[in-house]
Amino acid sequence: MQLLSIKFNFLALVITVFLFIAIYNFKLQTKYKFVSNTETNRQSIFGFNPNNGDEPANKQQNNKKKYVVISTSVQEEKDFYTVYLPVVCQAWLKLNFEPIIVLVLSEDDLLLISQNKMTMSSNNTSNYSRVAKLNLMQLKVIEYLNKMKVKIYFMKARKDYDVAIGMLSRMFCGFLDENFIESDDAFVILSDSDLIPIDANYYKVPDDDERHENMILIWNAFCCGNINFKGKPYKQYPMSHIGMSKKHWRKLISLDLASSPLIKYDLHKYSFDSDSIFLKVETFFNQKDYMKKSKQIERGDKMWSTDQFLLSVSVEEYSKANGLRLEKRSYRNMRLDRSHSPSLWRSNLEQNFKLITDSHLYHDNIFDEPDLLSSLYKKLFSDQKSIVRMLDDYLNQYILIRKIHKNYKLNETKTDFVNLDN
Repeated sequence: MQLLSIKFNFLALVITVFLFIAIYNFKLQTKYKFVSNTETNRQSIFGFNPNNGDEPANKQQNNKKKYVVISTSVQEEKDFYTVYLPVVCQAWLKLNFEPIIVLVLSEDDLLLISQNKMTMSSNNTSNYSRVAKLNLMQLKVIEYLNKMKVKIYFMKARKDYDVAIGMLSRMFCGFLDENFIESDDAFVILSDSDLIPIDANYYKVPDDDERHENMILIWNAFCCGNINFKGKPYKQYPMSHIGMSKKHWRKLISLDLASSPLIKYDLHKYSFDSDSIFLKVETFFNQKDYMKKSKQIERGDKMWSTDQFLLSVSVEEYSKANGLRLEKRSYRNMRLDRSHSPSLWRSNLEQNFKLITDSHLYHDNIFDEPDLLSSLYKKLFSDQKSIVRMLDDYLNQYILIRKIHKNYKLNETKTDFVNLDN
């Protein structure tokens, strides 16, 4: 009898939660007037009508498209790499970069990916006939990215290798088709899912085509010392951020360093998929079993920094082979960093916000003190109240769902057909 009562109370709680979420979604649809992302209204890529709120729309400063590519696994046990994505994407949009999110799903949990393409009416990702095993937290992130009309590429990883693929896949952005990155001349940078850009001047990219054609731009270029590869020293650069045109990204990955001193490219050897990432890493390090399974990767080991090592060497060699100029930008001012205590975080945010260049976000403790995140985006979007309301709605829903998962161990919700196009 007592067991029956517990089950009944649990069912009642779950029903209450779903009703709460349904009401939230209804409010969102009435509160925000979502519009399509067209060529004539690029400032509306996140779906906010520039005439329905109290803030000006984000305006493109020039006709040259700029993209930022972020990749992460959605199958990791810890969710701090995905929870921030809606906030991170909105911050990049504020700086006139169009975000593209690569969500890596393990082969074990994703049975079918039939299509990754864009619908021409909205430029939003369409994914059909998807059979996935995703928990409600992951679905909430995807739901809001879709509402914002963020381009999402769903990549299938080999079984048990989703974390490694999540780290490495962004480097292959040059192989994304025109539905994701329209032009070979478009400028594309890489970033992290837990980093929020803030200082607009620091993130400015030169406008003229000639510089785009002949440069690789590296932010915080003097952060990381030197590395050695095959007995030769190289400068080590951070993954956040390196930028170049789409065609240069494609050629850089296709560079065959083993052919030295003859520089060779095989543009048909790679594509935007898990197998190509394995092939590139194994070829680069000349080691068949170099890649590690997700549970074997530890912070600080060689696999953890494989993306940074591979890209640093490739940037140096590719720029020399093609006569490209490396424009190295020093880090400036200060970072709002997760190494700070919550009290120092709040103090810097309140007193030194104009000096903050970017923010490296907290991991687990963000869920104990969510105001650490909300206070940041409220400061960042202080003149865009509808964006703040939308992010508040998202964070409140996410935390509520997360509590249900943690308290009642609803680890995963299995679905036969998950609609990822809401």
